[in-house]
Amino acid sequence: MTAGSALRQLSRHAEAQDLERSALSLGTERAHLLIGLAADAVGLGDPGACARRLHQARDAMPARDPRARIRLEWVRCEHALMKADPAGGAAFARAALKRSRIAGYRRHVAKSWLFLGVALSEAGLRSGDDALRNARDEATAIGAEPVAEVARRLLGGPAGR
Repeated sequence: MTAGSALRQLSRHAEAQDLERSALSLGTERAHLLIGLAADAVGLGDPGACARRLHQARDAMPARDPRARIRLEWVRCEHALMKADPAGGAAFARAALKRSRIAGYRRHVAKSWLFLGVALSEAGLRSGDDALRNARDEATAIGAEPVAEVARRLLGGPAGR
């Protein structure tokens, strides 16, 4: 699962997909692996496969796993954006943000702000920049530099706006 996530961060979705498919046969972390496969489908531009994997992940979701539920909302946001539904994407990002805050996962809060910022920006709303600044600031405060860097770039430069 971790190797798949690392490959996905490098845009090596097909390789991540192969690893995660193999790991599914082991029967552990099923929901996380299915979420990873849904994210791979986003990276590979396959909204149909993404929808199927999201459905499977929802069915496999453990009762008490806030991280899996947050990750599911992130990929649901990406899937909505693939379907040109930024309002739907924003709703999923807001749900991830709420879950992240409740769980106290600051990195997840920062990343949820990032997803929300993208969705709101795609909807043409200026509040997207506010969400991206929140992502940048939260990520910077906790040393999550990769998230902060993405937020800065989306804001239009190394320092962001």
